[in-house]
Amino acid sequence: MKLLSVKRNIGVYRKTDDGFEYEIPVGLPVEVLKNIVPIRDGDDELYLVYELSADQLDQLLKIVEAVVKADLNTFSYYLECTGIYD
Repeated sequence: MKLLSVKRNIGVYRKTDDGFEYEIPVGLPVEVLKNIVPIRDGDDELYLVYELSADQLDQLLKIVEAVVKADLNTFSYYLECTGIYD
C-alpha cells in the first residue's frame, strides 16, 4: 500500500468514558501545526496523537474557523492523523 495523503483532525472524546464524540477537520500544513503543538522526537510529520492543551486548542479552533465552543471540563481534545492509502 502506498500513502496517498494524510488527514488531520481534532478528535473530541468524552471524559466520562473516553468515548468518541466528534471530530473537527484540520486542513493546515504541518509547519503551521508545529508552531502550535511541540513535536515529539522523530515525529517531524506529526503522525502521532497529541493531547491538546486549552491554549493549543484555542489557537487551532481560531485558525480553522471552527464554530465550536470548547468544553475542557466535559471533553478531551486530541490532534490526530489518519493516512489515506491506495
